[in-house]
Amino acid sequence: MPDNTVSGAGGSAGASQLDNLEYVGEGRVKFSNGSTMSVMEALSFLFLERAETYSQLTKDKMQETQDNLNQIKEAREMLQKARDAKAQASKKHSTDAGSDFNDYCSKYGISQKDSDDNTLHHSDQWDAVIEGVQARLDSLTDSNQMKFLEVKSTANKLEESFTAANKYFDQSFETIKTILR
Repeated sequence: MPDNTVSGAGGSAGASQLDNLEYVGEGRVKFSNGSTMSVMEALSFLFLERAETYSQLTKDKMQETQDNLNQIKEAREMLQKARDAKAQASKKHSTDAGSDFNDYCSKYGISQKDSDDNTLHHSDQWDAVIEGVQARLDSLTDSNQMKFLEVKSTANKLEESFTAANKYFDQSFETIKTILR
């Protein structure tokens, strides 16, 4: 007799109630706990489990996007500090954008010290620092666009899973209605 057991039907997200199904004939499957249901119902539950996984993935991607937006906001603030420092500087008067700006540049590897390891700059020296902060901001913005696409993709997969589950539930109910007629 062939082995009709399906192992791992619920995916890799952890233990699934659909793991270890056994086809018992007449369109029915049996669980390891002995209960049975139609194949259509089992498929519906499988799609609902898939939807649950995509729901969590969508939430995680949305959180990543929010974190990235916070980094964009911080980069814009630092860019403004650099522009303000440049505006206050002259060819003879040097300015510094502050310790939080210096920490930000150090954290993200933005070169802002001159050859004497100094963070005080004349107005014309600020251009290179501003370019470095602008490059980080541009990179974050590009990354955020990709993160938005990832959110959209996982949200679409979530919707597809619910649609598929609904389709199988509808087919099961139609079958039941036909039998009861």
